[in-house]
Amino acid sequence: MRIASFFGLVLLLGGHPAQAQISPDERALLDALDPTAVVSLTRRLSEEVGVGPSGAGHGSAIAGSPAEKALADFIEKEMRARGFDVSRERFPVRSYDYGEVKLLFDGSAVGAVTLHSSTGTWGVRDGVEYANGNEDSGRELRAKLVDAGRGLAADYERIGDVEGRVVLVRRGVWPSATALEAGVRGALAVVFHDYPGENPDDALKQDGIQYHDDIPAVSISKRDAARILEKLAAGEVEVAISNRVDAGYGFSENVIGRLTGTEVPDEFVAVTSHHDRWHQGAQDNAVGVAVMLELGRAMKEAGTRRSLLLIAFGSEEAGGIGTQSDWLVGSYAFVKGHPEIASRLAYAFNVDGAGFTAETGHLFATVDNLPFQRALLRDLDLEGRIRLHEGVTNWVDAWSLGGIGGGAVSYLLWFSAHPEYEGPSSFSRYYHTQLDVYRAAEYQNLDVDLELGALGLFRADRAAVLPIEFGELAAWLSKALEGDSRKAPSVSFVAARAAADAFARSAERSGARLRAVEGSEVSRLNRLHLNVRHELVPWLLSTSSSRALLKTTPYASDLSALSRAREAIELGDAAMAASALEEVATADTAATLSEESYYRERVYAFGPASWGNDFEQDVRLVSPELVVLHRRLRGGRVDSADLEAIRRLEAQARGHLEEALLLIAGKLRRATASLE
Repeated sequence: MRIASFFGLVLLLGGHPAQAQISPDERALLDALDPTAVVSLTRRLSEEVGVGPSGAGHGSAIAGSPAEKALADFIEKEMRARGFDVSRERFPVRSYDYGEVKLLFDGSAVGAVTLHSSTGTWGVRDGVEYANGNEDSGRELRAKLVDAGRGLAADYERIGDVEGRVVLVRRGVWPSATALEAGVRGALAVVFHDYPGENPDDALKQDGIQYHDDIPAVSISKRDAARILEKLAAGEVEVAISNRVDAGYGFSENVIGRLTGTEVPDEFVAVTSHHDRWHQGAQDNAVGVAVMLELGRAMKEAGTRRSLLLIAFGSEEAGGIGTQSDWLVGSYAFVKGHPEIASRLAYAFNVDGAGFTAETGHLFATVDNLPFQRALLRDLDLEGRIRLHEGVTNWVDAWSLGGIGGGAVSYLLWFSAHPEYEGPSSFSRYYHTQLDVYRAAEYQNLDVDLELGALGLFRADRAAVLPIEFGELAAWLSKALEGDSRKAPSVSFVAARAAADAFARSAERSGARLRAVEGSEVSRLNRLHLNVRHELVPWLLSTSSSRALLKTTPYASDLSALSRAREAIELGDAAMAASALEEVATADTAATLSEESYYRERVYAFGPASWGNDFEQDVRLVSPELVVLHRRLRGGRVDSADLEAIRRLEAQARGHLEEALLLIAGKLRRATASLE
């Protein structure tokens, strides 16, 4: 009889036995979700709103552009139609207007897009006209083409002088570095073709080159590149390029819908997405906006105890001023402008791409929120389909909310540009190309995104005790410190590990107190935990594109590599020393680019608007002497000066690590005192 009752409940809830933890109120919310509405909105956003010609890719809605504003206008109307109070907040951005790209190879036209933040053959830059061409009053550039392989220093050493030529480069590393190298080598322009094996043959890939704008940079398809390479093998090819690029300053906007909570109005749950895009951006990120609006509708109908925010960020893809970290601009502006929200963010679900048809999804969550996410996956019977990852990354706006704001946030991806998360049905093959359009067969996981988002928001909103698990954070912290200490045995981790242990004990006591109290004391301790998280977590982190990374980890890795290089130099082994040096931060640039490019690349790393500067999250680099030493060692010789040079670099890395340890220990002691 008990068994029959159990399966009767399962059937009533419309799920599997694993879903028995879902309450009737939660099931009602999940049943109210409408994937068909998401599809309809996705198609309108990607096929109708702000869609027009652009040299950056048809349909692109770039930071500060009229197309981006048209999307913001549409989103505001949709939020208001769902009963939200709406505000719009402007913030300054670096703004571009791209004219049509005219690209000819021996007189035959080839489709192309201008890579973002590249210069053009002509245009206006900050009110000053410029012309980089040698025909048509400087508007057209005409020159011979050279195949530069991957565009690295070794390729140019092989092919020789490219002064006054246009170079064809097969993308491997991010295009900014190889665009810089082409300019340093005297090329007049660079034509990129796509990552081999990833994108379809006709894809036109768009990615920013982050102000490495010495020469025009355009992107063509692999199919066209193959034809051109055949022609080059048979003889000379002449290129003609004309592309107008106007650059200046403008404004982007965040669109913010607010529904004031009935019981705890100054604590927040949020759904966030971004509305700017490359090309028509159905997956990146029209569907994200559509999911956000549908979750907002369903949550409003269910009612909210805490205040619910819908935030459509502008300028996620690009728009930063004077920094290589030129993405996440809108979310960074929001977090900086609203500490009262960032410090009271109970939970946010960030949607950047959703529903793509793939067997495996990847769920990223801030470390203290991982137990909360495990319960969601268990209760939705998704543990076998979705991998949970420690921490949010700096690919998406979740980084601003969690890594800068110190709030709780998660996001689900059915694709990634990172090999660890790649799959055979990955969206990455369409990512930032004109092929990112709606196809019904490729949006079969929308129900998963909607249910995971809705259940997380509902539980965070209804929770008497907020899902802040400092014990999970303490365990992650201790594990990271242990690993870093093994890499850097010459540095004392005693103070930092003692502070981490004290924090772990205090977190356990504080959690026990919170579970034992009732009434207003729950609210007081919730607020205390929110404050501690907001003031602690950003100081622990280093920027990362793959997982949560402790601030000390890059410095411990640098010191380990430099120590091994010193030991190799002491043994007179130049090759082993050079190999060890290539593991130091930015040494990959030193190993693959010319010396001049390396120095110029380091300059680009400094930017006043970089979100990595706020909490010392950007990795401090050792002296540029690294590149000189590396090149000498690669030449196969070791001399007496090398030992002194490597010791200086080692001392710098040790100093960086010791300072990071001091900072972590101090912040942990403060957090422990607050919890006590």
